Amino acid sequence: MRSLWSTIAVSLLLLLPASIGETVQTKVLVLGAGMAGISAARSLIQSGLTDFVILEGAGRVGGRVLNVPFGGKTIDIGGNWVHGVSDNNPVWAMVKSYNMTGIDAGENTPKKAVEHAIYDTGYGEKPDVSSLLRGELNPTKEMFGSKTYFITDQRGYVYIIEQMAGSFLAENDRRLKLNKTVTTVQWGDHGVIVTTKDGSKYAADYAIVTFSMGVLQDNSIEFVPGLPDWKREAISRVRMAVYTKIYLKFPSKFWDDDANIWYAGERRGYYTVWQNMEAPGLFPSGSHIILVTVVDEEARRVEAQSDQATQAEVMAVLRTMYGAGIPDPTDILVPRWEQDPFFRGSYANWGVGINDEVLHKLQAPVAGRLFFAGDGTGPHFGYLQGAFLEGARVADAIATCVRGGPCEKEYQPPRRGCTCPAAANFDIQATVDDGSCLYTSGGGSIMPFSTSFYLVIFAAFTFNCMV
Repeated sequence: MRSLWSTIAVSLLLLLPASIGETVQTKVLVLGAGMAGISAARSLIQSGLTDFVILEGAGRVGGRVLNVPFGGKTIDIGGNWVHGVSDNNPVWAMVKSYNMTGIDAGENTPKKAVEHAIYDTGYGEKPDVSSLLRGELNPTKEMFGSKTYFITDQRGYVYIIEQMAGSFLAENDRRLKLNKTVTTVQWGDHGVIVTTKDGSKYAADYAIVTFSMGVLQDNSIEFVPGLPDWKREAISRVRMAVYTKIYLKFPSKFWDDDANIWYAGERRGYYTVWQNMEAPGLFPSGSHIILVTVVDEEARRVEAQSDQATQAEVMAVLRTMYGAGIPDPTDILVPRWEQDPFFRGSYANWGVGINDEVLHKLQAPVAGRLFFAGDGTGPHFGYLQGAFLEGARVADAIATCVRGGPCEKEYQPPRRGCTCPAAANFDIQATVDDGSCLYTSGGGSIMPFSTSFYLVIFAAFTFNCMV
């Protein structure tokens, strides 16, 4: 049953002129048709909730998983790797089920790399801005292993997302609306109204926001009222890495036969990591395609300049490596993920200082109506399976609530106080001890807890409240 608020909201919307766009009422709005959005919609279907609408700003599904034709091949310019070759990894399970071709890239960390290759190309940023704790104690590696698989399948990596969408959406399904750029998200205790660039309005009891962290930080979408401070603070703590794969097509191959080629220049990250796309398991011999990757500051600099300027820089490096007589490329492709208003970056990277409390804020809904999911909201940050799992998580939470089960509440900051029942100022509602516990001595005076006091009391009786 729809909420009274949704019924009233849509009734009011119907009074607006029809020329400004369509007006739709639904139970759940899914904002974005990338991995998180499609995973969320599929989970809603699996839970028996079929009344939803997916709004996608681009003219396709897949988000930051995108393939394009280049040099006679189909290449992935966004997501390209399966991180964690394990049957427990839902992404690998899909890749395996569709027999997608690729190459086992071995361990996630290149063994013969310097610091740039170890950290920068993994996290998309320098180690001084990345969470060492989250990076080294990586849940994806712990759960799914460190082996990676580089996709070369000519259907493109996005094929798994397209197939997932096709499993529950019919052709021309009205629940998937492409080319719908969200401009405003109005939210309250009773529901959500979303406005798109073409003037269309969509009302729902719940909304799942799967915009990238880069888009949320860019403030290109207006939330009315503004998101609460705790949510905005958590979003600001996540960094949006920029990872740019530059493809070049040549009339002939002149580079090494090794799969990976390293250029150790004086400048950190300056066209350092190269990939021979004719290596065994990649493209066939004669493709004459090579890939060079830049990240972080270098990627932003490359995005801001012309392809001609980038080609000149790349060729200067290649001629340093292989001599002045090598040919110029016949084509070059430079993706620009940060400049794309639908993404504003390549993938989420957790910044220094992110802890479980920040993660809780990222995952918590706003007003119990506005849910957030994506590669930046969960422990598997930056990975495709992270987006998949987060989409499923919030969809399950909404479905449980709709069925009459417990509903996820808005984030509540931890109550700090004395958590020891033996203390004179014990706070039964406190969830985090702040060291303020006071205890009565034999004379009835109140004393703050200390180690020496604890030892004295423990000698007198069993004191089982450790603080």
